[in-house]
Amino acid sequence: MEVINVRSDNYSTIKKMRRHLNDPANIIVIAILADWCGACQQFKPIWHATVKNYMSNRSSSQKNKKLILATIQDSALQELNMANVQGFPTIRVIKNKKILHEKLGGMDEYTLMDYIKHAQKKCITISPELRKKKKPLRLRKPKQNRKSKKNKTNKTNKTNKTNKTNKTNKT
Repeated sequence: MEVINVRSDNYSTIKKMRRHLNDPANIIVIAILADWCGACQQFKPIWHATVKNYMSNRSSSQKNKKLILATIQDSALQELNMANVQGFPTIRVIKNKKILHEKLGGMDEYTLMDYIKHAQKKCITISPELRKKKKPLRLRKPKQNRKSKKNKTNKTNKTNKTNKTNKTNKT
């Protein structure tokens, strides 16, 4: 979990944000703000207070989530190849370079906290052991239940027998 403030005059934050955007495991909640926008100036303290509150009150399981909270200035949008911003402020939830949800305009602190918590539910948890080992996760195929196969064959055999009996009874 990380908080990042991306500005066009700070290339290291742009580079870091690109890495986060390219990681398919990350869920990123972004507030897109403009310095010249009056609504953004009103929303900015709410965003920062909510992010600070969220970061200070998160549980140990939430600390292992791959959630990124980012503030992006409008001047950095082009460098991050982010398009289709309809207005300011815009809050987006992004995963794997796709917009999962977008909200145009500001919101109050309680609504924003719910918005972040909802995004956090979509995150994967990285256990500390996996972070140290860095081994890829293996997915196992579920074992077929042999009983269910037998039951299916027994049912078809019974159906075939009843059909034969019905035919003999008719003649």
